[in-house]
Amino acid sequence: MISLFRQMPSAATVALALLLLWAPLPYASVTPHALLLLRLVGFLALGLALWSDRGAGRYRTVATPVASLLIIAAIGVVQALPLPARLVGWLSPTRLQLASEATGLATGGDVGSVALSMAPAQSLSAALTFVAVAATLAAAATVGGARRDRRWLAGALLLAALFQLLYGFRHLAAGSNSVWGVEVGRAASRMRGTFVNPAHLAPYLEITLAVVFALGWWTIRRMRRSERGLEWRLALSIGPVLLWLLLFAGLALTRSRAALLAAALATLAQGIILAAYHRRWRLLPVGLVAVGAGVALVAWTGLERGLGRLLGTSVYSVTASIRLEVWRATSELWRQFPIAGTGLGSFESTFPLVETEEMAVVSWEHAHNDWLELLTTGGVLALAAAILGVVFLFRRLHETLLTSRSHEAAAAALGGLGALVAVGFHELLDFGLTLPANSFTLALVVGVAAAGDGPASE
Repeated sequence: MISLFRQMPSAATVALALLLLWAPLPYASVTPHALLLLRLVGFLALGLALWSDRGAGRYRTVATPVASLLIIAAIGVVQALPLPARLVGWLSPTRLQLASEATGLATGGDVGSVALSMAPAQSLSAALTFVAVAATLAAAATVGGARRDRRWLAGALLLAALFQLLYGFRHLAAGSNSVWGVEVGRAASRMRGTFVNPAHLAPYLEITLAVVFALGWWTIRRMRRSERGLEWRLALSIGPVLLWLLLFAGLALTRSRAALLAAALATLAQGIILAAYHRRWRLLPVGLVAVGAGVALVAWTGLERGLGRLLGTSVYSVTASIRLEVWRATSELWRQFPIAGTGLGSFESTFPLVETEEMAVVSWEHAHNDWLELLTTGGVLALAAAILGVVFLFRRLHETLLTSRSHEAAAAALGGLGALVAVGFHELLDFGLTLPANSFTLALVVGVAAAGDGPASE
């Protein structure tokens, strides 16, 4: 009984596990009520984690990334506040000009105070989400050093990802465009899981794919040291391999070209990191072999349509893509608001200032480049804070991989590094992190990975 009790997760871990299980289900938590629930659970998890931490300060392992997120949130709050016109004119002349034109029509040009953001309510909402993601990151780092809690969270992530695959495969086979009985789009030939857009399920699977790659490495290492029979060791080692292949097949069926490139890059990077870790350069092709096996599985099972969209992409079609035009227009928008930005969460409201007639055919909610969108909506300081946080987090994960006494903690760091590489690259081509399910899941995974050796690590 005592042994069983010791395997039970902490209260903070239960909250984080529930977050992992719930976040993707209600359309990736894009609805207001689902997002509110994620925020509340993130704050609750942090409160429970700090209460159980008892002054140990394990959250300090992610202090810089958390500070970066809070800086971005603070920028959003400042953007939403009414400020003196003179200050706004100094920080954002274009914003003051637009406010003067709008006010002049009604009150003779007396601007008074004005918010830097073109959409203050959206900026406040985005700022609150950044704070909640920071809370989730800190909570995960606080509990992630304990082997018991780390394993419970890994199990919750894998269970949530498997549900996405099962739900997605079922609806793809049926040619359904619905999620929970609601019609959400026309892409019946692409797997979406419970996400509205198939391309947004892809980053979620990338994160899990990186974790499973690391799980496979840890399992194989552990089995090699086991004294049990060869058959038993092979049986346990094959599980993560099959799961990785299944996730890769699911990723291919989203037919997201950016996701396939990002997953391949992250897997290759994880193989290189392992070769350097073991100082055995013959391990360099490990990542390449994994990607090759995934591609072979997709082709062999007749699911090559998952790769067809990528293979059918020509250089001309990429350079002539409307997405490049959107990036150029977004860059022009940033040049109009270079310092203070247009306001976090305001892209959809402000993009009409620069869009062409061809672009206006559809509504552009995002720039399809999260890095560029953050620069445009948050300004230079917001992008600098994000880059600083990612760089410090990458360094922390690499240090954890090299110095952890626990092979399990090192594997968690390897998974976090792969997730960062995959999502960091993918967000150059899409806006997957604007989906709450993806941003909260990534924060939780890298938070646990950054925790390193804890009080119950092996």
